[in-house]
Amino acid sequence: MHCPLPGRQQRLIGIDSPAEWEDTLEQQGEVAALGRKVRWSRERVIIFAADMQGRQAEAVRLESPARVIRLSGGVLYWPVRKRVMDDQQPRQVRPCVMAIIDRAFWHRIRVVPTRPL
Repeated sequence: MHCPLPGRQQRLIGIDSPAEWEDTLEQQGEVAALGRKVRWSRERVIIFAADMQGRQAEAVRLESPARVIRLSGGVLYWPVRKRVMDDQQPRQVRPCVMAIIDRAFWHRIRVVPTRPL
């Protein structure tokens, strides 16, 4: 999947509404990006995008290996794993991962790297 976030630098954001989705992710529908519609009254979306990988970089994919994201003391701990792909065609790629989470009170998200595959 092509990362729908604009820019080239690492970025971590939370999206709270359909209007914010439209403003942030131009021309990318919820179903195409997430596999289903978001129930905005009960859910939010979080997105982590890594730095743009140059033409000589190996193909990297980000994934969230856990089905549960831990909340502790107002901090959301999101495990994210970097996976090196067997892609033989180096190209400019910006890997990212998205998750739908239940609405809860948190003031910060911390991406926790897990062991690569």
